[in-house]
Amino acid sequence: MRVILRCATDASPMVRDSALSLIAKCITLKPKLEEDGCRSILTCAADATAGVRKRCIGLLKDVYLKTSRAELKLAILDSFLQRTGDPEESVVSLACQTFEEIWLAPFYDLIDSTQDGSKLNVGLTERVTLIVSLVQRSETALETLGVCLKKILSDKSRSSALNFKVCKALVSTMFEKLVEDNDCSGKEFQQALLHTITVFAKSNAKLFRPDQLETLHPYIGHLATAEDLFLFRSVVVIYRCVLPFLSSTHHTLLKEVQNDLFKSVAKLARSELNEVMACLWTINGVLNNTDRLVKLTISVLKPIQHYRNIELSDNANTAVLARAKSYIRIAGCVGRHCDLEKYEPHFKNAFPSWKGGSVAGLMVDAIMPFTLPHQPLELRVMALESLGSICQSWPAQFSREEPRKILSMVFKEDNPSLQNIVLRAFADFFAMHEGRTEKSVMPAAEVADQENFTRLGGSMKASDNDGAAALIAQHFLQSMLRVAQSRQDSYALTAIELIASINRQGLVHPKECAGVLVSLETSTVPAIAKVAFETHKMLHQQYESMFEREYMRAVQEAFYYQRDVVGDSSGALSRPFVAKLAPLFEIVKISNSRYQKKFLANLCAKVDFELKKLDATCNPPEHLLLARFVSQNLAFFDYAQHTELVPTIGCMERIVSATGTVVAHSIETELFPGKVEPPQPDGFSMPVAEGPGAVAPLQQVSPETLRLLATAAAALSMLWEARTYLRRLYGVTAHTRDKGSKGVKDLNKSATKVHGVTGDKFWDAIQRNMAILDSEENMLNKCREFATLLAIDDEFKVGEEEDVDGDSFDDLEDPGTGTAGGPVSGQRPAKRKNSIPGQNPVKRPRGRKPGSGKKRASMEPDGELDWH
Repeated sequence: MRVILRCATDASPMVRDSALSLIAKCITLKPKLEEDGCRSILTCAADATAGVRKRCIGLLKDVYLKTSRAELKLAILDSFLQRTGDPEESVVSLACQTFEEIWLAPFYDLIDSTQDGSKLNVGLTERVTLIVSLVQRSETALETLGVCLKKILSDKSRSSALNFKVCKALVSTMFEKLVEDNDCSGKEFQQALLHTITVFAKSNAKLFRPDQLETLHPYIGHLATAEDLFLFRSVVVIYRCVLPFLSSTHHTLLKEVQNDLFKSVAKLARSELNEVMACLWTINGVLNNTDRLVKLTISVLKPIQHYRNIELSDNANTAVLARAKSYIRIAGCVGRHCDLEKYEPHFKNAFPSWKGGSVAGLMVDAIMPFTLPHQPLELRVMALESLGSICQSWPAQFSREEPRKILSMVFKEDNPSLQNIVLRAFADFFAMHEGRTEKSVMPAAEVADQENFTRLGGSMKASDNDGAAALIAQHFLQSMLRVAQSRQDSYALTAIELIASINRQGLVHPKECAGVLVSLETSTVPAIAKVAFETHKMLHQQYESMFEREYMRAVQEAFYYQRDVVGDSSGALSRPFVAKLAPLFEIVKISNSRYQKKFLANLCAKVDFELKKLDATCNPPEHLLLARFVSQNLAFFDYAQHTELVPTIGCMERIVSATGTVVAHSIETELFPGKVEPPQPDGFSMPVAEGPGAVAPLQQVSPETLRLLATAAAALSMLWEARTYLRRLYGVTAHTRDKGSKGVKDLNKSATKVHGVTGDKFWDAIQRNMAILDSEENMLNKCREFATLLAIDDEFKVGEEEDVDGDSFDDLEDPGTGTAGGPVSGQRPAKRKNSIPGQNPVKRPRGRKPGSGKKRASMEPDGELDWH
């Protein structure tokens, strides 16, 4: 069983899938294994492979139907509901279908039966207890349950009529439980129960009866404790969703609810007040007594205009400050949820100095003075929130110069919390503009436009929404990009959600956001990385050729983001080794092979440099960090075919060969003027660095020059280590590489990893290269290593057909010391080990392959010598 459970975490999806099936069989044969087996299945329910996730849904369904353990049932239900938000549509459909089958389908035959009433009631009560318990223990249950209910109650569901009947019966059972257990169940259970009822109200308001709404009325009559407030909010949400479907025959109930809500307005925080105002506007739609809302609005705007002349930062005006905050909060919520534009004459009478126009504009003008820097911070927060709330429903206010200046001023200050308020206001507006959330209020003018214009005419008429969206994108995009790339928290998440929305709507040129999207894909906050990846993938599919030119700049920005914001400039996560740019490469792989090869070649070129221009002054030098970042990403990318892998390895070799020759020459001339040993018995001479019988060079060299050459050698060495690791990992030999350049069939083969090759050796080699600047001895050793490798004469390589790749610097060991380095004077390097485990090297004649005759023109610094 231990072996099978371990296979459930195997790297291969097929192995994991088979292991899950075996686990399910083991549970059936031996029920005692249920605990460990179900834990593995639940873990795999969020597997990276869609097929494995589907397998888990099927297996968990069987377990749910057989088990009697409430805790296990809750865990399985939670897993099903989480899959309703799966990125794969087929998984979502299967999860909803399975939830329907185990949750609702058993009652299809009982719902209309008069004989099985008791059986139906017992089953429904069990369901209600389970779902309320799940809401109490899971933070995501409410949201996922809402998604699932909407799908199974929609017309697209084949059993929607039956599902509606069962859900209506569930709602009735919940109300019965609310009344029966009012005294003995406690406030926590009541909160969870009412919270669950809100999900059903949002899914389909027709599940409710008017008498059930009367049952809820006492909960909004008094507000004494925090628990009362929680219950109050849930009831208001239910009323907001259901009351529009009540007729005016229920006038008494509506009037009583309206009176109680008006009494609570001054006591509520913004979140509850928003729900109350939305509910009041809903009731107003049935009762048509808007005068009460007009009077409320005038009663808060008058003191607000008066307070602008009072110094509210003075301690003597603390009570006035509290009232100002309360009135500004109420004004913002009224402006967001109520359309009072046709009552302009009432406001003109109340404010004689007002010249008329938009009532929303009057509210904005009253609030703006309290957003200025000289006001107390808590008042500025309240004013900015209210300003944003009003502008969301009345986007023409975003386009006015005065509010725009206020919002721009916030981004010039160093106050992230205020900036986040503005970004949140933009994000809520864009969500409504895209149709991702419902509008708080539909202005009468907008309704008239929809009625008066044909479909074509209406689409050609630019709305206030369109103008405001374009203006926000034009004026505030750079501020959003700056916030997104400077932090990893909820503020950055708000910023990237905004950037994603702007790109989905095509409001800016796509390349403007390429850098931030690639950077934030590497974020350690999963929510930020997910939004960035999804947006990037969409844009890449639409603008492939345009993004190709931006990716290298984007990689540079991702490097800076990892170094400065995440605090880890390495190019991969360790154990398991995962490239940080893996999301970028996954998107690049959508394109054709030519595109991928070009991308990889350009990425390799990021390590290249011109020795004279290389800056080695920082500690560590920026280019050394960048070389590590690129090399580790190249090493740990998941290559699909040799057609991308082989040219990439070749590109690495060419860079090290070309630039490395210059670096090696500088090392030999400035540090170790070399000499050649007498011919060896084997028939060739071995160039060695005149190395220091000691470590010191023969001539005095400035520390700056030594540091520069060591940095250059280390940067190229890391690229070489990546090349060597890739050849070992994918079994790319010199034979494969050379033949592949001629045969298309070989290149189109899948890149299969050699079993047993891990990234540990490569990772350690990179760390050693990063440590070369720690001491003068390390720098000299690195220079000597690099010069030794580049000095090997290409003519004395073994034949092309021999499988050799002992070209990592780790293989050039000093037999005297056992440390990596070039051979010291008077010693010969140890025999190179064969890199492929489990294979004995094939003995071949030394020297050139017979008949090869011609020396290769290019000098590839492979170091492919069979050392003896």
